[in-house]
Amino acid sequence: ILIKKAVESSSDAIGMSDPQGHHFYDNKAFADLFEYTAEELEAAGGGPAVYVNKDTAREVFDTIMNGGSWNGELEMISKSGRKFPVLLRADAIIDENDKIIGLIGVHTDVTQLKLMDKKLRENEEKYRRIAENMSGFVSELDAQGIFRYNSPSIRMLLGYDPEEVINRNAFDFVHPEDHERVMDRYMEGIRTLTDQEVDQRYRCKDGNYIWLRSSGHPLYGPDGRNIGMIVNSIDITERKKAEEEIIRLNETLEQRVKERTAELEAFSYSVSHDLRAPL
Repeated sequence: ILIKKAVESSSDAIGMSDPQGHHFYDNKAFADLFEYTAEELEAAGGGPAVYVNKDTAREVFDTIMNGGSWNGELEMISKSGRKFPVLLRADAIIDENDKIIGLIGVHTDVTQLKLMDKKLRENEEKYRRIAENMSGFVSELDAQGIFRYNSPSIRMLLGYDPEEVINRNAFDFVHPEDHERVMDRYMEGIRTLTDQEVDQRYRCKDGNYIWLRSSGHPLYGPDGRNIGMIVNSIDITERKKAEEEIIRLNETLEQRVKERTAELEAFSYSVSHDLRAPL
């Protein structure tokens, strides 16, 4: 009785068919999602009627009849023609003699999860465009990282007049947690005469830190000797905030999928074995 009530009241769409694929049961959630009664679905051709891709329907059926379980995401279609993504867990119902006496499918509509994923992609594109169009400032540093020149736009980003940081070490303004990493990257560029790029938190005149993406290119003297770097820095603070939000949304999405998959596996396993006896 408890198993029957659990199936009938489940928020997941649950359908059952016999080993020949003839559909004979669906719960309320199934009827609501696919808009078929059990009788209507059987008249429409059984389980394959709700599959957009009929080859996938055959793959699911064959997998189960060969003793396996089918678990994955696919597109399905309702009686009215509405298409939507579904997370499906399909298994065989086995009797006490290990004979297949039926098939069960547990369907979860993942439309909302897909919308979240779409939002993530849109956010990534949005903040990519922001980053590409950010203004920055240009600095000339000597081989030890001493400022020799700053473009006027440093005033807009950091609040310093270009001249007031001349002859100061650029690394003195780097956040303590980033200092060693940033200095090592700069010195690697000086030593190997290669371009370098680094993200760093940089102290503004008001004492606050912003995220900069700094790209350095080796600078050569008249004799061809490396004398420092030309560094272009752009403000990526908003992009960093966006990346943190995207990471948070991704973690939330992944956790929801893991939890739902685990619930489906546990529920399907329980139903497929407990239904060996008549309800």
